[in-house]
Amino acid sequence: MSNIIHSEFPRILKNKAFRISLIFFVLCAAYFVFVNELSNYLRAGLIYSPAISYGYTLSLLPMPFASAVVISLFIGREFGDGTIENKISSGHSRAEVYFGYLIVCLFSGVMMELTYLISYAVFELISMAVVKNTSEEIIYFQNSNELISYARSHPITDINESSRTFVVFEVIWSDIIKGILIGLCITAVFSSLFLMIAMILRSKSRTVIISLVAAIALTAWGSVVDAQLTPPLTFDYDTSETADQAITYTMPERGSNLSGPKKTFLMALDNILPYNQTSALLPIYSDRIPSNANFFPLYDLIMTSLNITVGYLIFKKKDLGVGGKHE
Repeated sequence: MSNIIHSEFPRILKNKAFRISLIFFVLCAAYFVFVNELSNYLRAGLIYSPAISYGYTLSLLPMPFASAVVISLFIGREFGDGTIENKISSGHSRAEVYFGYLIVCLFSGVMMELTYLISYAVFELISMAVVKNTSEEIIYFQNSNELISYARSHPITDINESSRTFVVFEVIWSDIIKGILIGLCITAVFSSLFLMIAMILRSKSRTVIISLVAAIALTAWGSVVDAQLTPPLTFDYDTSETADQAITYTMPERGSNLSGPKKTFLMALDNILPYNQTSALLPIYSDRIPSNANFFPLYDLIMTSLNITVGYLIFKKKDLGVGGKHE
């Protein structure tokens, strides 16, 4: 299997789709930092929130689509060129072939994730330099709760007329490490899923279509589950009061709008589906990663194992029109 890995690593690195995907994730990082964060600050000129503790997880949103395209085109071309059949004919077992390509596909996912992380960190440093050069005075807060506490002691009119810039600079290392590990586990789920599809279909065009349909279906399914578990928020506005009283809302418990077997089923899906795991890493419901995220790697390991098992068993029995070992 080591020979397969050594021969395929240079091929994936030279793969055009893979190289384009790396550029795509660099552009994603630039968009999230400069358009989503910095431009909002430059327009408002009041609060800048780089949100270091969660921004790196945004790469997981386009990951299934990028992974679907890269793996489908790469494996599809390997079948089209006869490379996989030749490896089996030359004496490699199907297990060596399947798991060798699995490692290469996992590597491609990790590289896409690392490319985004490094780009995001570099762009955040540039963004912070811009904020420092455009602000007369900067007040740093470790998290949004500190900003809220500050706002409670200052009337909202005083804050709006201030020349200060309020920077919420969240660096929660435990959440960063946890989020990166969960992100890598989610990437493994997608890599193993799209490899399974590619090894079963063997056709580059069909594999790309089916893989993208699977990515869209998983995202749509997760979005539906997320919407059903999200209770509506009620906002109250009073601009005559201090900043903390001007806008108030209550964040209901997730799933509190449901009950019975439906709630149990949807909550289970909420922990398992990759889209919902990604949503849990974003600051939608809390400043911190929720405690149930500790079990996400276990769920991802189970899903990855199922993808690998099903994919290998079908590939093992599939007639490729060549000889070689089947065990």
